[in-house]
Amino acid sequence: TVIAGVTESVQPTLAFRYSQGDVQQFGSLPDFPSCDLTYGAVTRDGESVYGACVSEDQQSSRAFRWTEATGLVALSNASCEMKSVFAISASGTATFGIGSCDSASGLVRWTNGASGMSVSTAPAGLQVEGVHGTSHDGGAAIGALRQASSSQSAGTSGLAFRWSDTSGVELLPLTSGQSYSVANAIAPSGEVIVGKAGQADNAAKAVLWDEAGQLELETYLESQGVDLQGVELNTAQDVVVRDGTILILGYVDAANFSGAWLARIPLVRP
Repeated sequence: TVIAGVTESVQPTLAFRYSQGDVQQFGSLPDFPSCDLTYGAVTRDGESVYGACVSEDQQSSRAFRWTEATGLVALSNASCEMKSVFAISASGTATFGIGSCDSASGLVRWTNGASGMSVSTAPAGLQVEGVHGTSHDGGAAIGALRQASSSQSAGTSGLAFRWSDTSGVELLPLTSGQSYSVANAIAPSGEVIVGKAGQADNAAKAVLWDEAGQLELETYLESQGVDLQGVELNTAQDVVVRDGTILILGYVDAANFSGAWLARIPLVRP
């Protein structure tokens, strides 16, 4: 068992790793004395821990990777700097966060050492606010965008995106009447994304995105003869694809993660 956490009772805050009765504190980075795991991640084998260290004036941050062999290492090189970590692929080969390379800011991907860093910028007028998940191999990722001029969080005014090596950061499509969207999960294979979409001032609906575009799940299930008995599917939270079938987990009450539902739909639909 491996547990990663932070020491909140002392200042500056420091991250640590606990394994088999041994506690290892990570220390800090030069000029960034306070380190935590608020937007951190741990690899499945527990060998690598990711987080961010913050400057004394709280105005800047730098992402880090810790292993027992290397200690605390900044995720940066001569031209790129990751400011915060949001997600790591299940394979452990790719780490995603927010930062910059040279003068370009956006989603930063780190792979196999500091030399493997790249940045993907958001579409014009938008900025990357967070990364919510990745495919197993790290070849695709999802997250949230918001208006560059807006102070509102993407939770109320954002737009969902998908990132890939070939296409960079792309908006996930909206349908008529929708003004915001949230991508909650991406299938390990990277071919299906689920979340919610709607109007900022109306209840959202659970949706699915794949190569065919967006599919509103409540409407689709009813069209296939499923009796939902008046239940509204407000968000889809997780997804896997197995043997040509998409398995989707969602909630009726998205705010409190209650009223869970499970749907099975074909990957290829008429």
